[in-house]
Amino acid sequence: MRGAVATQTSVSRMGRVLARVEQLPDDLRALFHATIVRGEPKATACVTAQIDGASFDQRYARLLRELKRDPSRFVVPQVPRLRFPFPPKKL
Repeated sequence: MRGAVATQTSVSRMGRVLARVEQLPDDLRALFHATIVRGEPKATACVTAQIDGASFDQRYARLLRELKRDPSRFVVPQVPRLRFPFPPKKL
C-alpha cells in the first residue's frame, strides 16, 4: 500500500492554487472551500449557497477555468531524451 508523498512540486503547486483562490470572487471562493476543501456533496453546497444544480454546475465550471487561468503557472522545460545514434548491440 502506497501513500501520497508531499513533494516540493506538489506543495508549491498547492501554494499557487491557494494564492489564486484568495483572488477569486466570494461566491467562487465559498464554492471552492465547500466542495474541494471540506468535501461537501453537491446537494449540501447548493443548499448552503441557495442555488440550484444548474447554477452550481456553471459556477463550478467557472471556478475550474479561473484556477487554470492562473498567471503564476509556468511550464517546466522537458528534459532532453538521450538517444543512441544506433541501437545498442546485443551481447
